[in-house]
Amino acid sequence: MILWGTGLGPVTGDENVGPLPGNTPSAPVTLYVGNQQATIIYQGRSGCCSGVDQVSFNVPPNVTGCAVPVAVQIGNTVSNIVTMPIASSGRVCFDNAVFSSTVLSQLSSKGSVAIGGVSLLRETDAASGTPTTSDSAGGFFARYSFSNFEQYLAYLPVQTMGACSVLTFKGSDMTEGLTVASTPLDAGNTLTLNGPGGTTAPLMMLTKGSYDSTLGGGSSGKPLFFTAGSYTASGPGGADVGPFQANVQFAANFAWTNQNSIGSITRAQGVTVSWTGADAANGIYITGFSAGGSDPNNLAAGSFSCHAPGASGSFTVPAYVLLALPPTYVVPGLSLATGSLGVSSGTSYQTFTASGLDLGFIGSSVEISQAATYQ
Repeated sequence: MILWGTGLGPVTGDENVGPLPGNTPSAPVTLYVGNQQATIIYQGRSGCCSGVDQVSFNVPPNVTGCAVPVAVQIGNTVSNIVTMPIASSGRVCFDNAVFSSTVLSQLSSKGSVAIGGVSLLRETDAASGTPTTSDSAGGFFARYSFSNFEQYLAYLPVQTMGACSVLTFKGSDMTEGLTVASTPLDAGNTLTLNGPGGTTAPLMMLTKGSYDSTLGGGSSGKPLFFTAGSYTASGPGGADVGPFQANVQFAANFAWTNQNSIGSITRAQGVTVSWTGADAANGIYITGFSAGGSDPNNLAAGSFSCHAPGASGSFTVPAYVLLALPPTYVVPGLSLATGSLGVSSGTSYQTFTASGLDLGFIGSSVEISQAATYQ
């Protein structure tokens, strides 16, 4: 493969006259495909264009996925991270358990896409030092133009197992562009969640197409709601979406086992996260965020998400992923860090059908997060 870019390093000569091709083996270039280092064949200026660099490399064996990250590292500086699809001969690339290639092919023929989702969440937040655990559930129902639906898919966590994605922001960009225009759909005034032992809870409509309920824990004054087992979400139907029932398993025993030993992270060394209680058949997600810079009102920031096999019990976020984040800004005098690290485990998404929807899905997850400083 050939990767094109800029910033590989200086050359001798005048590039205003024309391109100056030539290998620059002395530049300390490392190229990663997924989490594996690739063999570089050529690194230097392109013969076509002044100022344009190219890196020719061999794709490492046994790397597959629809969104395999590719990154170039020079010293402790990492390029933006792009992705490439890699599949065995004759196979259509497919990662996502919900939006399969077959489903996407069917949806692409439509001018718009109506989707609905229900999520069950146990969240433990230790950002303030004292862990707080709460249970909640929510739902959304909306119609997207297909082009906007493609943007919606781009914001979903990376699906390729063993891979990581990185998003970078600056200043006000941290809060811009993270929503995709859609038209909300009415699925009824209240959804109902039924669980093991006859437990039941309403999910109230906040605005048209949006449902939410804090079920227990946190500041609710109620005991935690979720236990391990099967849950059913049902809706009576509304003006836009018909009645439905959707079932999902909840794995309540997920635990982040080395959480207390990870607070200060050296980016150049990567970070290893360990856990127990994950569904062996599905992946877990490791996420992180860091904002840094000298001006607290205009910080640079980055976030990452890694998809790791649940059965493995541990995963090391590569150094090149963390080096794509800025060092964490710490508020002077308060020791408050603008960084975080989290782990989440979810069961397989299950789909459901309802009139008025092109696709419905339900999922559950346990999310654990804490403050972190990236150095």
